[in-house]
Amino acid sequence: MRIRIPVGTDGEKPGRRVVLNASEITFADSTLLNLLLRIHRHTTLRVAAPALQSRRVPEITGVASVLVVRDTVEAAASA
Repeated sequence: MRIRIPVGTDGEKPGRRVVLNASEITFADSTLLNLLLRIHRHTTLRVAAPALQSRRVPEITGVASVLVVRDTVEAAASA
């Protein structure tokens, strides 16, 4: 199956902004990273308020350079 989402002139996928409040995620591994990357591929994903241990996995694996991570939900929503 192939999903095509049109991209606006500013590079954002129209109507597809997702803000994930990650403040209560207590465990992160490759399964979570795979899910985040799949969501990011089809939306404009923003990750908000991840706990320190959840923030470290994307940083260690290099995924943090792909995802937009902010300290608060409000900051992620406005990014």
